[in-house]
Amino acid sequence: MLTSNIVKGKDLMLFTTLDQYTGGSTVAPTSSGYADSKAYVAIAFANSHTKSSTLETSEITSKDHGMYGDNIGTKFTWQITSENLWTNYVDVIKTAHYAGNPIFVAWGEAIIKAVDDKTITTPPEGTSLPIDDANNVWLLDTSKSYEYGKALITQLDENASNGEQATFSITLTGCGPIQQVKH
Repeated sequence: MLTSNIVKGKDLMLFTTLDQYTGGSTVAPTSSGYADSKAYVAIAFANSHTKSSTLETSEITSKDHGMYGDNIGTKFTWQITSENLWTNYVDVIKTAHYAGNPIFVAWGEAIIKAVDDKTITTPPEGTSLPIDDANNVWLLDTSKSYEYGKALITQLDENASNGEQATFSITLTGCGPIQQVKH
C-alpha cells in the first residue's frame, strides 16, 4: 500500500510571512516563485483549515451545440478559513484585518524547527515567534509542493465560551492568483 504518501491533516497547515509576526512589512516569495521556508511560519495554534477554490462559468451554448450545453471559465476565486486557539498572536491577525491590507499566505506541509536552529530568521528585539511548548516553531516545508498568494482577512470571529478554550477564526479571501510550487 502507498499509505506513506497520505498527508495527515495535522501536517497540512496555513502559513503567513514571518514579518507578519514580527511587525515588519510582508515578504513576497522570490521572483522564481519559490518562497523561503525561513519566512513562512504557521498561524499559531490552529485546530483546522479549509481551502476552497471556485471557477465561475458562463454558458456559451448555441444552436450548433445540439442538446448539450457548453461553458467557459470566467473568474477563479479562492478562500481559506482557519480555526485557532486564542493566543497573543491574534493581535497580529487583528492588525492585518483592521488595516485592510492583503497578507502573504502559504498552504502546505509543515516542518518543525527548534527555536535555536540557526536557519530560522531571528525576529526583531521585543517581538516573538509562535512557539509551541517544546520550544519549536512550525515552518512551511518548501521541499514539498505548496501553494501561496496574497489574501485579505475578510472575517474575524472571536469566541469566548464559558468553560472552554477561547478561539478565533478567520476567513482569508484571495487577491489575485494562488501560485503552485510543485516538487
